[in-house]
Amino acid sequence: MLGTLTHPTADPTDDRAPDAAIAIADPPAPVVAQWPGASPVVPDTSLVGRDADLRAIHELAVHGESQFITLVGVGGVGKSRLAAELAVRALAEHEGRIATVPLDAVSDASMVLPAIAGAVGVADEPGRPLPDALAEALGDGRTLLILDTAEHVRGAAPALADLRERTPGLTVLVTSRVALGVPRERVVWLEPLATPGEGDTDVEAVLRSPAAQLFLERAHAVRPDVEVTPTNAALIGELCRRLDGIPLALELAAAALRVLSPHQLLDQLSERLAAAETDPSGAAVPQRQRSLRAAMDWSIELLGPEVLRLYRRVAVIAGSFSASTAASVLERGERRGLAPTGIHVTEGLDQLAGASLLRREPGGRSYAMLTTVRADALDRLAASGEQVAARWAHAYEVLAVVEAAELDLPTEREVEALDRLDEAHDDIREALDWATAQGDGAFAVRLTGALAEFWRTRGHHTEGRLRLAAALALGPDAPARYRRRALAGAGLLASFQGDYALGESYLREALAVAEEDGDQEACAAVLNWLGTNSYWRGDLDRSEAYISESLILRRRLEDPAGIAAALNALGGVYHFRGDLDRAREMFLESLALKQGLGNANSMAVSLTNLGLVERDAGRPADAAGAFAEALAIWERTGDRQRIAVALHNAALLDLDLHRHDAAARGLEQALVIARELGDRTEVAFALADRARVDVERGRL
Repeated sequence: MLGTLTHPTADPTDDRAPDAAIAIADPPAPVVAQWPGASPVVPDTSLVGRDADLRAIHELAVHGESQFITLVGVGGVGKSRLAAELAVRALAEHEGRIATVPLDAVSDASMVLPAIAGAVGVADEPGRPLPDALAEALGDGRTLLILDTAEHVRGAAPALADLRERTPGLTVLVTSRVALGVPRERVVWLEPLATPGEGDTDVEAVLRSPAAQLFLERAHAVRPDVEVTPTNAALIGELCRRLDGIPLALELAAAALRVLSPHQLLDQLSERLAAAETDPSGAAVPQRQRSLRAAMDWSIELLGPEVLRLYRRVAVIAGSFSASTAASVLERGERRGLAPTGIHVTEGLDQLAGASLLRREPGGRSYAMLTTVRADALDRLAASGEQVAARWAHAYEVLAVVEAAELDLPTEREVEALDRLDEAHDDIREALDWATAQGDGAFAVRLTGALAEFWRTRGHHTEGRLRLAAALALGPDAPARYRRRALAGAGLLASFQGDYALGESYLREALAVAEEDGDQEACAAVLNWLGTNSYWRGDLDRSEAYISESLILRRRLEDPAGIAAALNALGGVYHFRGDLDRAREMFLESLALKQGLGNANSMAVSLTNLGLVERDAGRPADAAGAFAEALAIWERTGDRQRIAVALHNAALLDLDLHRHDAAARGLEQALVIARELGDRTEVAFALADRARVDVERGRL
C-alpha cells in the first residue's frame, strides 16, 4: 500500500479569508527551537501564491494526527520553500519541537538516521541502538520532523517509517520529487503556480494569477519600474505560461530583467525551450523540466563565460560558503590545471546572487545554492570536463579545514575548532563520498582519521564508525601514520558504543602499525587508549598495565602533554579502586604539567577529577575550589557541554552539604544547557540528582 494521494492546491481565484487555523499574512513571534542544530531557517523572501497550499499542509502536519507525509513535486516547484515557511510558522504551536534536517548532502541512505541524530543532538550511547535513542528524543510530546530533499536516499524510507510508527506524537514531513512508497504514507502533490489563462489580456486577470504575482514581486526587486499594463499584460501572461508556473524558473526570469526587456526575455525563452526538447542522449525531456532548464540556460549565459565557469566550479561546495572559501577552492582547482575563471570571485558571486542562482545567507557574508540550481551546475561541471579537478580541489580544501581543526582540538581553541567542523559537515560528507567513489582509499583514511575526535566529541559515533570502516577497507595500503590514526579512531568510537572487543581489536592493530613504523609517540598514545578501553570494561589491572606502559614511553620521549594525559588516566584507575591518595597524586602531577603547557581546557579536566577525589575524601572546601576553577576556565573558553558538567559537580557538593536550594539551582542550570545541546547522558544524570534533592526535602 503506497498511501493516500492529495492535491492541496485550491482554485487560484479563491479569495476567501485564510482559515482560522493559520494566519498567512504574519508569521508568529519567534520561538526558541528545542534543537538549535535543526532550527528552521527564516526565509528571506515572501511566499507568493501558496496560501491555500500552506493552509492545507499546515492542517495535515500541525493539526492532524501524527503521520508520515511526503510533499512531492517537480524540481523548482517550491517544496523546500513551502516546508521552510511551515516550519517557521508552526514553531509556536509545537512549542519549539520542530526539527528541520536537509538531506541533499547525505548521499548514502544508511547515513540518514545519523544525520537526523546529529542535527537534534542525539549522541550514540553504548549498547543503545540509534533508532531507540532517536525515538525517545523525538517522542516527548508533539514533534514535527521535516526532512528536506529525500528522493536520492529513498533506501532510508523503511527506517524513517519505523521511526514514525514507534514514536508517539511524531509527524514526519518529507520533501521529495517522488513518493517514498512506505505504508500509510500521505502523498501530497505540490503543483506549479496557476498561470494566466490563454486569452487573458486584462491587467486584473493577469494580476490574479499566482505565477504573475510571483514574477512581478521578484521583478520589482531588480526593476522597480516593471508594471503590468494593457500593452504588456498578454506578454507577461505568455511568459508565465511558457515557464509552466514553476517558481524557480519565474524567479530566474525576473532576475534576467536586469539586462533584458520582457519582449527580449520571451523571445530568448522560446529559443531555449526548442533547444531543450531532448537531453544529451536524445531522450525527450518533460515540458516542465524543459521550462526550468531553459530559464537556467538563459540566466547563466546572460552573465558571460567567466561567470559560467565560476557557477559550475563553486557548485562543488555543499553548504554555505564565504567568498574567501570559494576563492581558495578555485585557486586549488587552477593549481590542478583548470583555466582561471577570468573574474574576481566576489564580483562573480554577486552577479550569480543577482541572477537568483545563488542565495545570500542571513548577514550577507556567505552564499548557498538551492538544491535544484546546484544540480544544474554540477551537471554542467560534469559536461565541461572540469569535474575531476574541481572535485579534488574541494576535497583537499575540506582536508585542510579538518586537519587545521584537529590541531586545535587539544588547545584552548577546541570550541572554535568544533564549531568550524560543524559548519563544514556537509562538505566533509561530500569530500568523503567523492574520494570513495574514486576509489582513493588513502585520502579517505587520512580524512576520516583526522575526524575521529570530532565524531567522538559531537556524538556522531555511528556515522564515524561507518565512515572509518569503509575507509579502512578501501585503503589497506594507506601511509602508516594515517592508517594508524584511523584505526585508533575506529577503536575509540567502537569502545564508546560499548563494543569493547572490536574496539580493542582496532586499537591493537593501530599499535602494531605504530610499532612497525617505529613511531614511539603513536605507540604511547594507543597504549593509553587501550588502557581507557580496559577501564570502561572494568578490567582495572589491564588498564593500569597499558597506561603505565604508555607513561614509561612518554617519560622516555620527554613528552609533557602525553605524560599529563597518562597520569590523568592512571588517576582515574586509582580513584575507581578507592585509592584516593594515589589518585590525588596522579591528578596533581598531571595538573602541574598542564599548567606549564598552558592548556586551559585540559587543566580543567584534571581540576574536575581532583575535585571529585577531594569530595570523596570528605574535603568539601578543596573540592569546591577545584570545581569553581574548572568552571571559570570552561566559561572563558565557551565549552558549554563541560560547563554543564561543572555546574552538576558543584551542585552535588551542595547536596552533600544539604544546601538544597543551591543544589537545585545548579542542577537546573545544567539541565538547561544539556537540553539545548542534546546531551542526553547529562540530562539523565542531572534529572536523577535533581530528584535526590526533592527526596531529601521530603517532596516525594
